[in-house]
Amino acid sequence: MERVEPKPLGFEQVNDYIQAELEAQQHEQLDAELAGRLLREARFTVYDRVILQMLGADKVTRTGP
Repeated sequence: MERVEPKPLGFEQVNDYIQAELEAQQHEQLDAELAGRLLREARFTVYDRVILQMLGADKVTRTGP
C-alpha cells in the first residue's frame, strides 16, 4: 500500500456540501430559537413529584412481575 497525499477539492466540488451544511446549521438555530420562544410564552408549571411518580411507574412496568 502506498500513501497518497490528499488533494484539496475545488469550490465547485464542495459547493453543494457547504450549502447543505449551512442550511442545516440555520435550521438548527431557528429551531432552537422557536423552541425557546414557545417555552417562554407557554408559562407552564413543572410538578417534579408527578414526574417522579410517572418515572417510578414506568420503571415498575418495564421490569414487570
